Amino acid sequence: MIKIDDFYMTKRAKERAKTKLNAQYFIKKYSSRYLECQVVNLSSSGAAVSVSIDEKPERDAAMFLDVFIPKTLLHVSVVGAIKRIERRNNELIIGVKFTELISRIMFQQLTGNARP
Repeated sequence: MIKIDDFYMTKRAKERAKTKLNAQYFIKKYSSRYLECQVVNLSSSGAAVSVSIDEKPERDAAMFLDVFIPKTLLHVSVVGAIKRIERRNNELIIGVKFTELISRIMFQQLTGNARP
């Protein structure tokens, strides 16, 4: 089994960073409201998101994410399609492919790799 730290970390064309970003998500046709989650790794084209085990999403469902930018009161909103679902103890790890790339600057702000 793939460890959470390694989830989606290999064989990727885009730079991917391990994260622990607080976020909220909504899955179209499955969620009744936005719920708390954590983005456990991130690239400009997608993310792995840890959600409650109670969710039962399906592949290709639309997922809306509001990811909070560390050390600010701001967030970035992204939309993607669910491409992978893994059950882990008391959580699900959902692999999401974004419909649009996030900018390099936004990626740096989210991962703490911003350069002066």
